[in-house]
Amino acid sequence: ISKAQSLATSQKYKEAIYVLSEIPQECTEFYEQANKLTSEFYIKHISEEGKILLAEARGVWNSSQDRAAADKAGEILAKINPAAPQYDEAAKLGEEIAKRIEALDAREWQFKLQKQKDETEIAKLQINAAKDIAIEQARNQPDIVYDIYWW
Repeated sequence: ISKAQSLATSQKYKEAIYVLSEIPQECTEFYEQANKLTSEFYIKHISEEGKILLAEARGVWNSSQDRAAADKAGEILAKINPAAPQYDEAAKLGEEIAKRIEALDAREWQFKLQKQKDETEIAKLQINAAKDIAIEQARNQPDIVYDIYWW
């Protein structure tokens, strides 16, 4: 138990849990202590892991707030254990990312719609210009006189 506690002091929670798991059930007093410490070390382990993953996800997201960064940050956030104290904070970051991506998608959609409207307007203007040219050309045609002679 003391070896596990010293490992936990060094933040080597996985190793400490492993050492505690080696205590046989027959040693009831030590086994019960080991179970309590195992739970405690597990919480500390997922808390430390959660802090690291949350910091990593924030770093990825803050470096470039685009679709690729959102996907990468989402993958990292998904690794955070729901029992970790950082889970709520991770969920808030996930919501923030989702809102930003929705705004980007909406802006991109508006851009595409505007581009389509512009292209349609250009096509209409081209058709009208061609029509005006054809009408003007028709007006400026010389009068054609047909002489039909009867034989």
